[in-house]
Amino acid sequence: MSQKTFMILTAIIIICMALAGPTFGAKTIIFIRNSGNAQYLTHDVTMIKALGTTGVVVGTVTVPGLSYTIMEVQQGADADTYTAADGDLIFVSQTVGSNSTKQHSDDPLPLIMSEQANFDDSGGTDVDDMWFSDTSGGVVDNVFNITTSHPITRIFPLGPLQAWTLITGNQMGVGQSLGTGVTALANRVSVPTDYCLMVMDQGASGLRPGAPAGFEPTPGRRVCLGFQQNGMSVPTVEGIYLLQRTVQWAIGDQVNAGEPERPTTPTAPTNLTAQAGDGCVRLSWSAASGEVTGYRVLQSQTSGGPYSEATSVTGAVPRCDVTGLQNGTQYYFVVRAFNSAGDGPNSNEVSATPWPGISLEARNWRDYK
Repeated sequence: MSQKTFMILTAIIIICMALAGPTFGAKTIIFIRNSGNAQYLTHDVTMIKALGTTGVVVGTVTVPGLSYTIMEVQQGADADTYTAADGDLIFVSQTVGSNSTKQHSDDPLPLIMSEQANFDDSGGTDVDDMWFSDTSGGVVDNVFNITTSHPITRIFPLGPLQAWTLITGNQMGVGQSLGTGVTALANRVSVPTDYCLMVMDQGASGLRPGAPAGFEPTPGRRVCLGFQQNGMSVPTVEGIYLLQRTVQWAIGDQVNAGEPERPTTPTAPTNLTAQAGDGCVRLSWSAASGEVTGYRVLQSQTSGGPYSEATSVTGAVPRCDVTGLQNGTQYYFVVRAFNSAGDGPNSNEVSATPWPGISLEARNWRDYK
């Protein structure tokens, strides 16, 4: 092959690659951050690594980066020097105040705001009116309740998801009515009416009931993500993955699972029965569904508890003897299964009263052996 032919083929390949459009990881995130508090900057760097090429270590877990190019700018005048041609998504760090965020409301690019979002300019003509800001009073909750199968959250098991580790006691709340095209993907476990993750797809509107005429719909995808809390918390592994998947969705890339799904707790055992003996009670039950590491046997002298753990059984054998009981005393029992994800719910409650001279072996236990 001549050098001229080689150069022509190379040029054709480059042109074809350009026409094919950008590949995953070839997009640029305009990352707007505060230039002040060093603690804030530490969390900003964590987010940059999680979205960029290097990845981030959370505890003992290494989370690979998404390989996006990061264009880092500071809030204020520096943040006004870019145009939509400079990147594919705007990510406003939680360190940036809501007043500085408003200047980005009309940007055509997808926009993600972490922790505090206030896109209302008080005139009713802004694209959004979403609030995710600090409130006074109440208790901070660092656990999300994932509630939907949206592309952002469908890769996580439904239910509680700890997205950060609390350092100090700031409060959060939302209290914002959802508009057309707006979806709440997660709420606070302790306060279900407070949303921790809301998304608005292009054209979403009606975020503020009774908005004045001229209230514009959302020009691009918008996300309000409760990833951090006013710079006073540390992201967990789940929080980093939630951040990454949120950016993938907003930027228009395929949402990849990345992290394997966490195991779920077993179901409740059923059909618990009890037979009393001399100083002991023999329990049997129908096995729980799901992955079962073992069973905990809980007892109380009061119906309904509170219960204390009497013993535990390793493995899936659905039976157990509880010994060392006081004869003539009525005991109440429940059983629950457990695995690496935690304990499942309690079984039905049964009661039995041990009596002296009653031998369990004298009973019919053919099915027990």
